[in-house]
Amino acid sequence: MRRNIANILFLLLLCLLCFSCSHGYAMTHEETPTHMTIPMTQWNALKNELTMQESELNQFRQEFQKLKKPSAELRMQLEKAENLLKQSQTELQDAKIDLTALRKDRDELKTSLQTLKEQINKERRIYKRQIWQNRFWCLLFGVGVGLAAK
Repeated sequence: MRRNIANILFLLLLCLLCFSCSHGYAMTHEETPTHMTIPMTQWNALKNELTMQESELNQFRQEFQKLKKPSAELRMQLEKAENLLKQSQTELQDAKIDLTALRKDRDELKTSLQTLKEQINKERRIYKRQIWQNRFWCLLFGVGVGLAAK
């Protein structure tokens, strides 16, 4: 009876452990990936669009300054547009920095893989040479034994 209770408790513990582990490693729908890839044409289009929006915002700022008594709502909209533009430019710059770092890491990985490939080829050549040396010494030993036995 005690053994059955111990087995049931053990199974419950295993189920609880499996359930808690499955939630720890599963990606929920609320999580988003930390990176994304886009073609360079889209990247350049986004950059050009931000530049155009910046020039348009500068024009609006000049027209705003020409107004004698601008409304508070108009002032808030201009400030909001400036903040959004700055935020977009900052995010674009951060993405560019991340992309540059990624390229640098990729280049380092490329050189590392090339070095690894060269080392593997070197080890392969050494291994083949050792095999031939072993064969040579075995043949020489066999001939020596054959001559001695004669």
